[in-house]
Amino acid sequence: MSALTASFVGEFELVLIQNSLDSVVELAKSVGFSFALISPSLNLLILNNPNISKLLCWKTLRKLNEVLPDGASLLNEHFEVFVDKFFEYFEENGEKISNSEEALELAELIASLIRTFAPILQISILLKLQHKVCLTVLSPSPWIGAIKLLNALLENNHEGIPVPIQVASNIFFREYTSESTEFKEQIIKGRALCQIYKRPKRLFLGESNEVEAIVNESVVV
Repeated sequence: MSALTASFVGEFELVLIQNSLDSVVELAKSVGFSFALISPSLNLLILNNPNISKLLCWKTLRKLNEVLPDGASLLNEHFEVFVDKFFEYFEENGEKISNSEEALELAELIASLIRTFAPILQISILLKLQHKVCLTVLSPSPWIGAIKLLNALLENNHEGIPVPIQVASNIFFREYTSESTEFKEQIIKGRALCQIYKRPKRLFLGESNEVEAIVNESVVV
């Protein structure tokens, strides 16, 4: 009976934590940019609380980043920590990374941060991440977490980092048998991004005479 009671109490605590974090996300959504005043403290509280599972931690931080405007989540301060943890998941899971819910949630959090903070993130960390992502997606059945990260890197490319267009084209224009709607949507998105990078750009030089220069901005990695 004591074991059953302990299990019930444990489940109740988990539900309570989940509901509390959901309420925080809703509060952030309603407050908006002013929430940035407490973002640093809240981020640390969520990251360092032993009662919050990593799965719930990554999910909550991603939601906060997505509902808060103009980078008010300030989660870019922890970007290197997230990337290092991402590498740890690979060391722990290896080829079984696709079975890790925690790793997928963290990948989605990192992708969200790239979309929000790309221009101000450290180039060295982004390069390290991009290299790992490119190696990961080259497998016969690429992990959707890596696919999402590749799309985020393509969509929000940092001017100091070469665009991985060759790798992306190789991946997104393959034929896949996956029935996952989410996977298919990511592949379609990736193909569209590749087409944008490959499309020649027209530059008009001079004020009076229009001189067209066709520029292909595709960068090889």
